[in-house]
Amino acid sequence: MKVRHSSAICCTLLAACTVLPVSRGFAQATTASVHGTVTDPNGAVLVNASVTALNTSTGIAVSQKTDSKGYFVFSDLHIGGPYSI
Repeated sequence: MKVRHSSAICCTLLAACTVLPVSRGFAQATTASVHGTVTDPNGAVLVNASVTALNTSTGIAVSQKTDSKGYFVFSDLHIGGPYSI
C-alpha cells in the first residue's frame, strides 16, 4: 500500500513539473542610450554645447546641453532609429 501511495505522489509531482513553467521570461528593453563628449578640433571639451538626437525615421528630436566636462547622455531613446546626433 505504501508503494502505491509513493507512486501516486511521484506521478503527481512529475505532472506538476511538466505543467509549471520551467524558467522565467524577461521583458525586452524598449529604450536605448547614447552618450559621448563634445570637443573642438584641438581636443578641448565644449561646456554647455547643445546636442540633439534626431530619430530620422520619425522626425522626433531631443536636445540637451553638455555638462562641465563636455559630456552628454540621451538615456531614453526609443529603439528603432536610426538616430543622427
